[in-house]
Amino acid sequence: MRKLSLILAFGALAMGCGTVGGTYEECRSGGDGCDRAVDQCFALSIPAERTSGEFCSRICTGDFDCDRNRGWEGVCYSLGSDPTPLCFQQCDFNSDCEFGSVCIEVSLGGGVIDFICVPDN
Repeated sequence: MRKLSLILAFGALAMGCGTVGGTYEECRSGGDGCDRAVDQCFALSIPAERTSGEFCSRICTGDFDCDRNRGWEGVCYSLGSDPTPLCFQQCDFNSDCEFGSVCIEVSLGGGVIDFICVPDN
């Protein structure tokens, strides 16, 4: 598990996803849920990147808990001050991400940089 230096607020939405979505896909609270039993609909807001939205993901303990998607690895990060780690898809460009998500640069400390898809819907 890696710790990111972003200010981030997120929470699991008890009602699930509005449209049935796969891991890392856009979702809306109040619907039928994400299509995988291990996923939940999480709302994220990253003010420094001017992004916010909801996506299907899961709580993780390491990268091994996270699915690959679109040919990219899944990574487990604990963002900002919230200690709960979630799975994110790595990326190089916005087009690598699911619809409703964007690719952002994150600093992992010690000069390590990664790029992940985060919801912006």
